Amino acid sequence: ACNSAPAATAGTISVGAVGVTATATTETWYSNYGSCVDIFAPGGAAVTQGGNTLGTTSAWLDTSNTSQSPYRVEPGTSMAAPHVAGAAALLFSQGITTPAAIEAALERSATDLGTRGRDNDFGFGLINPRASLRGMGLAR
Repeated sequence: ACNSAPAATAGTISVGAVGVTATATTETWYSNYGSCVDIFAPGGAAVTQGGNTLGTTSAWLDTSNTSQSPYRVEPGTSMAAPHVAGAAALLFSQGITTPAAIEAALERSATDLGTRGRDNDFGFGLINPRASLRGMGLAR
């Protein structure tokens, strides 16, 4: 629920997931949404192929997989959150070091989705790291 920790805790950036395409405009079936979600990032979508459910986003090393590539792909908000953490790390590396300033920069520069402004479907929108850096005068 949106009233519970950690999503409702001050200073927490709650992340939802959209599909992996640049035109993704709906949250994925597995993502939370509502007043507790601050921002969205690519999380992929589950795809069924040949009876197997496959992810379509972030790869991770799977050393148990010896018959194919050692990387797997998985969908999930656990795949969306690292996108936001990476964007926050970029800002931090450029001197934006307070959590509140990082959150404000990410939210202010997000690509708006859904109803104009912050809404319960997409929060502040889809993260846009380049716009975050440009908004702080750190990138062209």
